Amino acid sequence: MNRNSEFEIVLVVPCYNEEKRWKSHYWHNISKIDHLRLFFVNDGSKDQTSKQILNLISNSPHKLLELPTNEGKAEAVRLGMIEALRENPRGVGYLDADGAFPFDDIFAQISLFRKMSILQNQGLAIWSSRIQLSGRNIERNATRHYFSRVLMTLLVLRFKFKVYDTQCGLKIFPCSSNLAKCLETRFLTRWFIDLELILRWRAITGQEMPIWEEPLFGWKDVAQSKLSGMQIFTVIRDLINLSKYLK
Repeated sequence: MNRNSEFEIVLVVPCYNEEKRWKSHYWHNISKIDHLRLFFVNDGSKDQTSKQILNLISNSPHKLLELPTNEGKAEAVRLGMIEALRENPRGVGYLDADGAFPFDDIFAQISLFRKMSILQNQGLAIWSSRIQLSGRNIERNATRHYFSRVLMTLLVLRFKFKVYDTQCGLKIFPCSSNLAKCLETRFLTRWFIDLELILRWRAITGQEMPIWEEPLFGWKDVAQSKLSGMQIFTVIRDLINLSKYLK
């Protein structure tokens, strides 16, 4: 892997008990993308997640950050991005550990971020989006998808943002002092950290976060297909916490 901070992007990968679904070949290919560094955050896993990651990153520029206890995805992402910003790359972001994103899409989103940041010379975040367009292969659980769309419609009306798919787990941000300020404190939510970043950016800058939403060519839902009672409780709690940004 070539290293050049002018082009380098760091992606934070929050991990919790990933041993059984770990795809060594998949992560090997991603780890070889030029000017990309992976910062894996082991969020207090109780299995052999760390061993799998260490096998991958041995003698490489990639990192493993160990959290002694399970803090949740939101905090794992936040701590990983704070560490990534210290490296002063061109961009930082995060990528889900579940393997839902095809390699080609990850490569394409990274390439698009580099192209737009260099050509336009401005801070533009790239957010991937799961939109089922003709010629695309987006496999989403119907129940979770329609629940999410109804919820997002209500959130759009309440918080006035334009992003279609805030929950998609591949995002890249230009490094900036404003982004660092957005990460200074723990997120109030567990499910809506992407929306919370938008709201924090708005509160800090008085402006909307500059975002380019790019549709994926493929994506496969590998999460649990059913919404549990605990998940619904978490959603309700998160919605209450989000309302604090309206004050």
